[in-house]
Amino acid sequence: GHQTFSEAVEHSCNPVFMETALRLGTDKFYHYLNEFGFGQLTGVDVLGEEKGIIMPRQTVKNVDLARMGFGQAVTVTPLQLITAISAVINGGKLMKPHLAKELCEPVVDEDGQETERLVKAITPQRVRQVISPETSKIMCQVLEGVVKDGSGRNAYIPGYRVGGKTGTAQ
Repeated sequence: GHQTFSEAVEHSCNPVFMETALRLGTDKFYHYLNEFGFGQLTGVDVLGEEKGIIMPRQTVKNVDLARMGFGQAVTVTPLQLITAISAVINGGKLMKPHLAKELCEPVVDEDGQETERLVKAITPQRVRQVISPETSKIMCQVLEGVVKDGSGRNAYIPGYRVGGKTGTAQ
């Protein structure tokens, strides 16, 4: 039946994602793949990062675009995925990811008491603005709906705002 976009996300309705990708068109779809960092290194401070696999834009047919709309015909790394979803809920700002192993150097509170250990202070680094803050707010509500009313109900935690998106990887 008919669903709103929010309902389609809540129920992980692939035909709606296919239609959305086709309506965006190849150029705009690839613009967002690029903006969210898919098919490129995130710049994380560890060795061995992979770029994932994105079909060359010039070879994409409508069937490929439709499949990419719901997550097939592309490969992304877990780090790319979490970086992208973080941008969606972070006011649209794509941030450079960092990995931390542990805290080592002492950090002292205002009373002079040691509270934790610090290896290196890292200043957050914005890579680019991917979507508008307004779109980010809307997407936060949509992703909360997945957990509150949709296919992600098992992730619901009473008293907390939790968002998510279910899917099937190929």
